[in-house]
Amino acid sequence: MSDIKRKHSRKRDAILRVIRSTDRHPSADWVFDEVRREFPDISLATVYRNIAEFKRDGLVRTVGHVCGQERIDGDLSEHSHFICTECGAVIDVFDNVPLPLGELSESTGLDIRRGEASFYGVCPDCKQCGTIASAQ
Repeated sequence: MSDIKRKHSRKRDAILRVIRSTDRHPSADWVFDEVRREFPDISLATVYRNIAEFKRDGLVRTVGHVCGQERIDGDLSEHSHFICTECGAVIDVFDNVPLPLGELSESTGLDIRRGEASFYGVCPDCKQCGTIASAQ
């Protein structure tokens, strides 16, 4: 985490609260739409700037880019993600997926301290709706 003390503001606090209150892994646009309900005068640039600061300060992390938008995770606990290739949903996977970090560190000479995994496929909703071909 950065040692820099950031100035708190009601808008900044609202942006972080919105990110942490959802498991949707939101984009900045989604956060903007949600925060705008409370602060109609907020700008999208303010949301992007604060998200960048939150990432830099270790308050949120990036899941990756899904459907062309960076997705944010406010849950900093160790977990992986499943990304639906049909609808773009990002779903937390808390079951421990063993990553052989020690073996990988040893074989590469890298000092690996943390690992994350992302899985890709089709979520239950898309599967049920028949948006994909049933023969795989």
